[in-house]
Amino acid sequence: FSDEDIKLFCGKLQFNVLFDMGFRVSGLNVEDERNCYCPCNRHMEPWRLQFGLNDIAGKHGPGYCDTSKGSRKMEPHGLMGHLESEKYMKCPLHFGIKEYLWELYGHLHGDIGHKGLYKQGDDNFKKAQAAATKSKQKYIRNLKEQMNKAQEEIEKFRREKEVFKKNLDDMDQVNTDLKQKLEKLEADKETLAVSGKKEPKDISDRKRKYLVRLFNGFLKNNRNLGAALSEIKRRPLVINVPNEFELSTLFEEWLEAGENDKTYLLRDLGEDNKYAWKLLWDWKIQYENASKKGKKNTIKIDGKTINLDLAEDEGGPTREFLSQVWKQMIGLTITRTTPDCKRISIRLFDDDCPGGAIPVKTEHFHPFEEYGDLYIEVIESARKYYRAIGRIMLRSLLTNHPISPEAMPSFFRNIIFRDVGPQENPFRDDILEHLSDIGAEMNVEGWIGQPIDYLLSDDDMELITAENFFTKVIPGYFVDSRRLAIDSIVEGLTLNGTVELQALFHSMPLHIVSELAFLKPNLEAEDVIKALEPKYFGGEVLKEIQKDFFEGPFIEFMKEQENKDDFLSKFVHFCTGLYFLPDHRAQPSFKIVVEFNEDNDLGYGALPKAHTCENTLVLPRDAYDGSKETLEEKLGKAIAFTSASFGMR
Repeated sequence: FSDEDIKLFCGKLQFNVLFDMGFRVSGLNVEDERNCYCPCNRHMEPWRLQFGLNDIAGKHGPGYCDTSKGSRKMEPHGLMGHLESEKYMKCPLHFGIKEYLWELYGHLHGDIGHKGLYKQGDDNFKKAQAAATKSKQKYIRNLKEQMNKAQEEIEKFRREKEVFKKNLDDMDQVNTDLKQKLEKLEADKETLAVSGKKEPKDISDRKRKYLVRLFNGFLKNNRNLGAALSEIKRRPLVINVPNEFELSTLFEEWLEAGENDKTYLLRDLGEDNKYAWKLLWDWKIQYENASKKGKKNTIKIDGKTINLDLAEDEGGPTREFLSQVWKQMIGLTITRTTPDCKRISIRLFDDDCPGGAIPVKTEHFHPFEEYGDLYIEVIESARKYYRAIGRIMLRSLLTNHPISPEAMPSFFRNIIFRDVGPQENPFRDDILEHLSDIGAEMNVEGWIGQPIDYLLSDDDMELITAENFFTKVIPGYFVDSRRLAIDSIVEGLTLNGTVELQALFHSMPLHIVSELAFLKPNLEAEDVIKALEPKYFGGEVLKEIQKDFFEGPFIEFMKEQENKDDFLSKFVHFCTGLYFLPDHRAQPSFKIVVEFNEDNDLGYGALPKAHTCENTLVLPRDAYDGSKETLEEKLGKAIAFTSASFGMR
């Protein structure tokens, strides 16, 4: 053999996946290991033909195995015995095969090696056999665990279907529309074969705590970045807003201010984002209480004149401002008068979706299209409005105020906060549920088999299938059609890429992102009660009276308000400025303090008062003499009196 022949032959062994099969099988059955062949025997003829090796090891070549033993199927130790036999031990091809097997399998089981490399019965064979047995047992255990897990998943899915069917039967008598919606959702899942493809939510407490720390550290680093960039001019961004502002009017005023917009919410951030620090570091919301005829709005308390024109922001004004933004987003409107004196108004969010604020499609601005420059101006204004919403969302997170769940449904959280589109999301069951949550009307069964152009008008004549429904149809129909809004919100949320929020959230499951960045939906009495923290004052007898009242009538009253005219939401808003509560797993320290007035400046039977900056509800020291009826009357009046005006708190 020439050196070139040997190198060629040995170099092609890696492409022969059959001759050493017995080394790689698990060996659950004894015969499984009898799957080795010498590469030089008659069974390997196709491999040699493919790589031009027959002149070297073919039937008429010098390295061909012409013995019956070399031509049959062998166990690994049988192949090694053949390679080391007296007839072939001096053959360079057989020596190369042996060295190749040692290189490949000599490092198994912690460098003990595969048992087939050794002669049966010697010490090394026994060690390798014991290691292989241990590895095989571990493999069998893992296999059984996987099978058991698969069985559990099947059983879980079966139980879920039974529960679903029972819920449908119960719902049949309660809500026919909702039942039909759920039936339609299940039918769509079956048509698209995605049932059960849901994001797992069984995350450990340790992992959740780690992600919470990671998120909080990220926010802190960005606040520090803002402080560092601000350098000398460390003055917080002050945003003055009317006591009862209208969001569309407010945005229009800031838009008209142009480069003089002191809020930096609608203006550009300058070259290289040089003004980004203003939105990263600090801000103060100041509510302007209306004064009549230009007179100062003041009162005298203990001989001191107090200016009520501005409500200082120690947390409460910010929460109130954010709550109002989230509530009014759905009605955010751009209104313009056309050259032919038409008054056209376009809402930036769909007002007919049950799941929250959904950006409108770009085509909704087409009524302005015929007006040329006006259309361009409207599109640019819409871009700035959407961008401002993104910036406010960022500021909300930076000030430790999770965003209202109504401000963004789960479907768009994936896209805007995690940069995960439907085409990248493997949890397709979830995608359909998220679309159902926002009231998306889809005729899945009717769409399958139609050209994509039928829905998207994009000249794509590919027929809609269960696969491209997620990779092309949903992205085109629900995402690309809203590019103006989505890209602009992302631009605001990341301050033109300065804040890498999407990169952080991309690595987290959606349900964790929702826990961290959004308030908890579906406020329940249990959530409110869990957040309450009593603070008693006075002597031991008085404290005992207060304790009995809090743990008895007060808690009972809260439980009775479950699903009762949004009272719980109004109560939380009265105490905190928020309409929902943070998820306690993300903010376990968030509390609403129920304080029994220390200084007794609340007279007997007085209305409760709230300090939204400290999340505090203040009750009279006498605890309404333990009367739940008096609590209901007084608390209801206080909430009603202050619901329309932040300045009254």
